[in-house]
Amino acid sequence: MHYHNQPPNKALVRFLQYLATTLPNTTTAINDIWDVPREERAVAPTLAMTPLFITMLVFPKMPCFLMVFEPRYRKMLRNVLQTQSQLFGMVLPPQSNKGWDPDNTAWEPSMEYGTLLKIISCELLVDGRALVETVGVGRFQILTYSTMDGYFAATAVELIHDMPAEQELALERDALEAAARAAAAAQEDTQYAGAESSGSSIGKSRKRTDSDHRNGLQRKQTQDNQGRSRSAATAAAAAAVTPSSNSLRSRRRHSSFSSRDFSLDSPSSSSSTQLTSSNALSIRNNEEATQTEPCDLLEMNLEALSRKQLMEILMSFVIQMQERLGALAAQRLQREYGEIIDDDGQYFSFWVASIIPVSSYQKYELLRETSEMRERFGNEIMFLSFIVLILVTYFTGKRHNEVLAKTTMAVMLPLFRANFARVGDNGAELAIDAPHEYIIYLTGRRHVATVHGLIKMRPRQDLIRTIATFFSTPVPDTCTLNVTMNPNEYDDGVFAVVPKSTGTTIREKYYDLTTYTKASSQRMLDSSLITLTESNELTEVILPLISDKLNKAAQWLDYFIVSDQPSHKPENLPTEPHAKRISLSFRLPNANNAREIVPLVEALITCLDGLPDDCHITALTKTKIIKAREDASKEIGKKAQVERARELEEKRVREKREQEKNLSPDAQRKLAAKEEKRAIKKRQKSSTKRV
Repeated sequence: MHYHNQPPNKALVRFLQYLATTLPNTTTAINDIWDVPREERAVAPTLAMTPLFITMLVFPKMPCFLMVFEPRYRKMLRNVLQTQSQLFGMVLPPQSNKGWDPDNTAWEPSMEYGTLLKIISCELLVDGRALVETVGVGRFQILTYSTMDGYFAATAVELIHDMPAEQELALERDALEAAARAAAAAQEDTQYAGAESSGSSIGKSRKRTDSDHRNGLQRKQTQDNQGRSRSAATAAAAAAVTPSSNSLRSRRRHSSFSSRDFSLDSPSSSSSTQLTSSNALSIRNNEEATQTEPCDLLEMNLEALSRKQLMEILMSFVIQMQERLGALAAQRLQREYGEIIDDDGQYFSFWVASIIPVSSYQKYELLRETSEMRERFGNEIMFLSFIVLILVTYFTGKRHNEVLAKTTMAVMLPLFRANFARVGDNGAELAIDAPHEYIIYLTGRRHVATVHGLIKMRPRQDLIRTIATFFSTPVPDTCTLNVTMNPNEYDDGVFAVVPKSTGTTIREKYYDLTTYTKASSQRMLDSSLITLTESNELTEVILPLISDKLNKAAQWLDYFIVSDQPSHKPENLPTEPHAKRISLSFRLPNANNAREIVPLVEALITCLDGLPDDCHITALTKTKIIKAREDASKEIGKKAQVERARELEEKRVREKREQEKNLSPDAQRKLAAKEEKRAIKKRQKSSTKRV
């Protein structure tokens, strides 16, 4: 106590005494809020100075692991750890790109609601970062906020609580009973009207029938229909529940701002537990309907299901997904989100929402709602329905592409095996690179180094891109075979056969075709095809080898290219000659017509021996081809020199700026004055020349 009375320590002692008398009362009040039973909660109280961590979306009862490294949040963490409650708020960042300006008083909608997190453990690292384990304890709405030590803090928040389960069940029972009665009445009116129209038509067709006898038959038929309508009324109650659910929605929207509008008195046991026989039958029928496959979610009427049924659907879906994921994935899911919360539904909905792979800004609506669990479950099942649609699209699209790729490979495989020693790699004749891309590899043939092929189809497994094809021209399924020939097997030259409709586009797309070739029509080819050739002599040598086969499958051909130059313009002069190549690309027909592309592959294989044996041109043509390549190389060299000079100039300017930064202020002023005089002289010289 002697040191407490020393002058340097008196101020510190008074400050510690103030904290000891003030903070416990504040933190005790905060903790008491969560200890009060739900039935005893009235209007939610407000909390003062709640630090806000603006990072992600977290739900109550869900674990959250954080790596804190920003200086402002490290300071916030230190302040929170010094409190007894160790609570802080977690909110989503704004969905727009607007920055966090302390002077901005307009909150983004995504920041209005958040979750209070309680620190379970905290490990401080040597570099100043912190590993923090937290858990959600409740939801809140931000009323006012300000800045504190560089981070945001809510100066007043309102805690959010759900409707009591008893009150929600009572509203649900009332809605189902009213819907059952309305459906039964509507069914009786429909059946009675149908009976009257049926009786009148019979009377018109049988004009001589006794009227009394006809009326008796009509009354009997009406009574039978009314009897059947009573048993079918409950089945239609679900479809007619919409008017009652609208009233529930209006109450939900009103309750999302305050809980004072709802009476917290539990309803009497007689009124809350008794159900009509028709309503009970409706519930039993709906419970049987919940035992369904995941694909049935797309056609399910969620308005017709009770809270219990919706919860059973979600639980069934989660269990099925865990079984299909496997042990390791299920363990990881449990480690990140904890065990399945099997309660009355209050926190189970948050657990399911945490594992659903959709945007946090979509799941944010669950955080801000104070609605009945029944509607919250319905929203989550809608998310699951969207996921099911994605999965169905993925597997059906992947299967379609797989069948098409394997069928195409099957018709080409006999030709590949007959002409190449090795088909495929690592024992697989067709390797999958993506659900819509398959790779072909061939080697082991005279004159040929390697053959690389790619079967590329529409991404049918992608739901978004599949929908986009309805608003744009779909990309066709194609197969491309690129053959790399051994060097010096035949003379240089560029030659291509392309469809007339796409010839201009293909020529502009590839550098070798743009630089060296000209378009021309040939009598040997189908009217829909043209040639792009560097020399007529090349056309006379190559075209007879392939014209007949290309004509047989002209409708599927994209291009057939023989070239010794790169397809894309090089940035620098090549140090070695480019490899000679033969490229074939064609569109894929459907699986039933897959054999129609065989002539195109036969044309490619014919060139593998035909070009080395027959493609030998005259000396004059060789001289023209060599000169064309020299001119192209000079153009590339000039552009490379210009690019090199530009890079050197930029480097000189950067070095000059760095030197100027290191100068003293006086030297910088002198240098600026010198540069200004030099600029004035340049302007004077230019004006003198103009005169």
